[in-house]
Amino acid sequence: MMINRILKNFGAVVFSIVVHAALLGLLVFSFDWQPEKKSLASTPNIVKAVAVDASKVQAELDKLKRADDRKKKKEKDRVAKLRKEENALRKKRAAEEKRLAKLKKKRQAEEKQRKAEEKKLATLKKQQADLEKKRLADEKKRQAEKARQAKLKKQQDAIKKKQALEKKKQALAKKKREAERRQRQKELAEQLAAEEQAREDKLAKSEREKYQVLIRQKIERNWLKPPGELKGLLSVVNIRLIPGGDVIDASIIRTSGNLVYDRSVERAALKASPLPLPKNATIAAQLYNINLEFRAE
Repeated sequence: MMINRILKNFGAVVFSIVVHAALLGLLVFSFDWQPEKKSLASTPNIVKAVAVDASKVQAELDKLKRADDRKKKKEKDRVAKLRKEENALRKKRAAEEKRLAKLKKKRQAEEKQRKAEEKKLATLKKQQADLEKKRLADEKKRQAEKARQAKLKKQQDAIKKKQALEKKKQALAKKKREAERRQRQKELAEQLAAEEQAREDKLAKSEREKYQVLIRQKIERNWLKPPGELKGLLSVVNIRLIPGGDVIDASIIRTSGNLVYDRSVERAALKASPLPLPKNATIAAQLYNINLEFRAE
């Protein structure tokens, strides 16, 4: 402990010794060795020399102190650097020990896992061998079943082929019967339609003729025949109607040769408006444009 303290203050001790030695040297050189007979005139020179020497000593002391300070700082920096390096080395060593411990633990875990995998692999190989044995037995059984199924399929295909032929034959027969039935229905429907159309045409013709007579009768009731000999005269008038029976036009399309007679027919058709029409719109539409003959008796 004492040695450490001495080493720690070694610079200060050296500095103190140097300072005391310098002071001692100055005292020795500045001491007056001449006899007292020396003149007082030399005294100022002695004081000046002492003053100069003291400044040099102070400068030297300052220089030594600075050097000592630099040395102390350098030593302090070196010690700090050593401590820093030591701490870094300690941390590095601790980290390395930790890494090695972790690596060891990892290797132990890997070894444990490897043994477990080897055990698992051995078990798996045994299972695969058992499965292969079972697969071979199943394959043999499957081949036997396949042969049986093939034989059965062949029999079934023969039956299906026979059934398909029978079904096709039945389908063709059914199709023929259906075609014949549709043809009979079509012919019957056409016959009924024709009969219905004939009946409607007959009724329409009868209704149309009926209203032509009614129209003629109403026009004749409104016809003022001109005086004179009219016997044998014949005019054909075209009459156009609108729904409701109103006459919109009446014009002679075949003249009788007597203009007065023709004009009387036209006036009678216009005067008879509205003319009677059937309630059936289809038949009524057939009477919107008609030609009527008017013969003088």
